[in-house]
Amino acid sequence: MIDAASERWRSSSPDVNLAALRAIAALTVAVFHSLMWLRVVGDERLLMLPPWQASTVQGAVVRCLLAVFNGAMAVDLFFVLSGFLLSGAISARGMCARSVVAFYVRRVLRLWPAYVASLALVAVGLGLRGDFRVWPQAASWLVQFYRSDIASVDWPANLGLLSTALNPVAWSLSVEIAMSACLPLLVLTARHLGGIVALGQIVAAFIVAPFCRYDGAGHFLYVFLLGVYGGVFRAELDAVVRRWGIGRQPRVLVCIAALCVPGFVTLEHHPLADLSMALGALVLILVIVEERPAGACWAMPPAWRALVLHCGALSYSFYLCHFIVMYLLAWTVSAHVPQAVLSEWPLPVMLGVLAVALGPATLLALAVHRGIERPFMRLGQRMAPGIDSDARGVRVSDAASAAQRAARRR
Repeated sequence: MIDAASERWRSSSPDVNLAALRAIAALTVAVFHSLMWLRVVGDERLLMLPPWQASTVQGAVVRCLLAVFNGAMAVDLFFVLSGFLLSGAISARGMCARSVVAFYVRRVLRLWPAYVASLALVAVGLGLRGDFRVWPQAASWLVQFYRSDIASVDWPANLGLLSTALNPVAWSLSVEIAMSACLPLLVLTARHLGGIVALGQIVAAFIVAPFCRYDGAGHFLYVFLLGVYGGVFRAELDAVVRRWGIGRQPRVLVCIAALCVPGFVTLEHHPLADLSMALGALVLILVIVEERPAGACWAMPPAWRALVLHCGALSYSFYLCHFIVMYLLAWTVSAHVPQAVLSEWPLPVMLGVLAVALGPATLLALAVHRGIERPFMRLGQRMAPGIDSDARGVRVSDAASAAQRAARRR
């Protein structure tokens, strides 16, 4: 007989914890962007330096916060989690042409409508901004955006993701779509050729990554492959961990170190740093979704569980909407706050903008999620009922793994 607490873990905790990961990753990106739009006098090359090389106290604090709220880490976590959930979802059904087409329909309706809504928000936001001017204390990273009038040809280019100039964070969306297009082939390859070939593909993609643009699919292919093959070979990976006898707590501590330590060394997309963060993300996901023995489980209070699940559901819309809100607030502050204050107290100013921006960004994300994202997801479910939704990817993966174990026993 299955223990009640263990059943609660299997049915709810993985979903809650993965939703928390999505929410944390989206918030991390927002904090990262909010802490780098002003220059810290004396530490203009802050992003290229480790914290201990900062020459000012504010510079050191900013650099430490950027290391913890590392945008590169959040992106790697997004890609690994996406590959893991999607591979579990598509593995649960046959790889026939109908299921593959259904997967593509669901993916397009999951990602593209909310992105289009974010472009509409960008258009409204830029209309409210007024004329552009270069801010004396603004970091060069931020003033490169929206510097000139937007031409009519920019809109179709951005709608088709040929350009992401109107919503800069959408570069990761174009990478996600490109890698999702390859997912059925990747899963089919893993099923028929086995883990050695899958590992070889990951190694080859890792070797190629430094020669590709950091904001392109080529650079992040091995990160996505780690998630995909981690989902496909999850049962085998769990068996290896059990054979080695590595406890959950040591694995979690190692994952946290793998995710956070690289940010204190470099904020650039260095291959080894990205590999460390991607492996940490994969192992953390595997720890979350593994089956725990009866009596060793916990259950989140219902109110907290509902809140975390809701934040996880809002994470994609929040990720798409936060930049324009932060940009408009930063532009307003730079226009009305004395330049001496911006120069002398960049850290409090940036933290203040972050605190104010979170509210409107969350409300916009809620509106986009309920008005656009969720209705189109439901439309995809009706159009392609053969594939389970991303939100249920953990359960689908569980079912596939259980079926594989049962087949081996027979």
